[in-house]
Amino acid sequence: MTSHTRFPPLAGWEATRKTLHAYTKVAGAPPRVLADPHPKWWHVSMKVSERGLLSDVMTHAELGGQEVRTLLNLQSHTLDLLVDGDTNQRFDLTAGDTATELGAKLEAAFADLGVRIELPEDRYADDNPREYDPEAAGRYLAAVNAINDVMKALRGELDGERSPVQLWPHHFDLAFEWFGTKTMKYEEDGEEREYPAQLNFGFAPGDSSYADPYFYSNPWPFERTLTEESLPHGARWFTDGFEGTLLPYQQLAGEEDAAGTLLAYYRRVFELAKPTLMK
Repeated sequence: MTSHTRFPPLAGWEATRKTLHAYTKVAGAPPRVLADPHPKWWHVSMKVSERGLLSDVMTHAELGGQEVRTLLNLQSHTLDLLVDGDTNQRFDLTAGDTATELGAKLEAAFADLGVRIELPEDRYADDNPREYDPEAAGRYLAAVNAINDVMKALRGELDGERSPVQLWPHHFDLAFEWFGTKTMKYEEDGEEREYPAQLNFGFAPGDSSYADPYFYSNPWPFERTLTEESLPHGARWFTDGFEGTLLPYQQLAGEEDAAGTLLAYYRRVFELAKPTLMK
């Protein structure tokens, strides 16, 4: 991570944001059926690269030993199907395809490889028309690369179990988790299960909880007494939609050392939340 990193403005890009989210769901669909499954579903996440958002490697027997990935390429503004690192097919993101149409094209591209699969269409099907502004997509790519660097730097500082830094197609947030030693019982699908306490460090480009781009760091379980503690740089405790903390992206956009400010915010939440997540 370089010092004095600025984050580009993310404003006036709502249509492109929705398109990127919809197309990321398409790019993230093939690993659900062709990647080695991970017990925490990490195989369905995307990784941030210099070119865009890159899927997990798919090595299913159907692929005949080839390593296949999808890349939402925000430099060439294409959805690329990569085979052994090389571009096999690519689809223009500026063409206005619906997510459903783009998914059908990707499924056909796999058929051209001799892999006849049915993508989980319920994960991405959407027939809304799509707008795509390459300049706005480029600003988003610059932002997530800078934020990814901050998260990787923070992850390297922390001890204990941590997830990779990864982008989740369903929510379109970039995040990683730090796991505490406390365990909690939680009911899921009518079954009681035990999970480790955790602290999430993330970035969301806007959603139903908060419409504008924001950073978050949310401990689980959440101790209400934490809300009595101060947070730096305009961050605040947030309990309307989720329980944790929120720092608006706009607070940092254009700041000379936005990366350092973000790191200080994440470190403060970790300092406060860690004791509540340990045995």
